[in-house]
Amino acid sequence: EASCMVGARFPSILRQKLLDDAFPPVALQESINDCHDIVVENGITSGCTAGVILIFRNRLYTANCGDARAVLCRKGKAVRLSVDH
Repeated sequence: EASCMVGARFPSILRQKLLDDAFPPVALQESINDCHDIVVENGITSGCTAGVILIFRNRLYTANCGDARAVLCRKGKAVRLSVDH
């Protein structure tokens, strides 16, 4: 239930923050926090994880929460794009 709600709302929340000229790493963090608040406000007790990769103005940004990880395959080698927290 939480993952469906977050999946449906996260893109538009992030998009609006970027349109409002938020710095991309801040926009990612705030969007994740906003989605958390929406889940809590709706009384949803299940959780979800997320790994997000954003390419914005030719730069790549990543964010993760829970046990999700982002990895890039470059010339057959795994390159870590996120750090566990």
